[in-house]
Amino acid sequence: MGSSSAYTFAKNGKSVLLLEQFSFLHERGSSHGGSRIFRHAYEDARYVRMCVDADAAWQTLEAESQEGLLFRSGGLDIGRKEFLEQIAQSILSGGSDCDFLSPRETTKRFPVFKPQEENTVLYQESAGVLAASRAVTTLLRMAVNYGADLRDNEAMLSYRATASGVEVTSSKGNYQATKLIVCAGAWISKVFSELELKTYVEKQQVLYIKAKGKDFLVGKMPIFIERDHGIYGMPSFERPTAIKVGDHYIAPQTDPDTRDFELNQDIAKDTCDKLASFMNLTPEILDFSTCLYTKTPDEHFIMDRHPETPQILIAGGFSGHGFKFGPILGNILFDLAYDQDSTYDLSLFGLERLKA
Repeated sequence: MGSSSAYTFAKNGKSVLLLEQFSFLHERGSSHGGSRIFRHAYEDARYVRMCVDADAAWQTLEAESQEGLLFRSGGLDIGRKEFLEQIAQSILSGGSDCDFLSPRETTKRFPVFKPQEENTVLYQESAGVLAASRAVTTLLRMAVNYGADLRDNEAMLSYRATASGVEVTSSKGNYQATKLIVCAGAWISKVFSELELKTYVEKQQVLYIKAKGKDFLVGKMPIFIERDHGIYGMPSFERPTAIKVGDHYIAPQTDPDTRDFELNQDIAKDTCDKLASFMNLTPEILDFSTCLYTKTPDEHFIMDRHPETPQILIAGGFSGHGFKFGPILGNILFDLAYDQDSTYDLSLFGLERLKA
């Protein structure tokens, strides 16, 4: 989100300094790794409209940078008919397309899946895989191309409002600016402790499950979300003989400064058992990785001005589903920073709803 903001503000002719408390592309936060799901499928049409615009924005970034970032695979949502009908309606009203498949049709078309007979399957052709770390690198590279100054291993220690904007004190110096945009990820509530935001941090883990054969490749196997249990995954992309799988619902809360990077074996087993109930494989874990979700109670984002110092913008609480929106989140923050009308309903993302 910080990389997207730096890219957007610099592209719009602003003088930009980006501070990163760790090294660029570190693995202590939420945006690292080889892949993230991209989809238009949301039960809220407001998100669908944002996804459609993000789709176009990723394609624009690809053309600008000459870098491949979004790889189409199609996408499946598996679950109860009533819930998927709501998602389908939102997809259509948000300006995208989808189709329903029966469990039998799903298995015939995608042999690696075996949905239960009581389930409904929603298919969306536009879904796919985003090359995550490559996308962050590209945003940073293009920010530099437009004149941004990037500095890592430099933490913001404090900030204060000034007559002309804001002053930031970092671990290496002091800076003056007219605007401050804080995209602090799992540290957002610590940075703005005075606001007592109702956010919490989860330690998520993803599993790389052994999966050999062409049916598991991008273009053959779609990304998927099993809605009843929150199991999600994507085809073989980062690893030649493994698919990536996670559990959106079950994760322990943690502190970003003291969290561990170990595999929780009980959660991993539960994930594998649920996966085996709707996929034609016997799950064997080849590897794993961990990341952080910074969640709000309603799992909507935070994108708003600081209530006391409006020259400071706060972006966080992306709740495990924000990455796909990358480039347009920078646009939203730019509009907020310069009091421009947004094309989106920003009431979803206001701070007021999160105060303790």
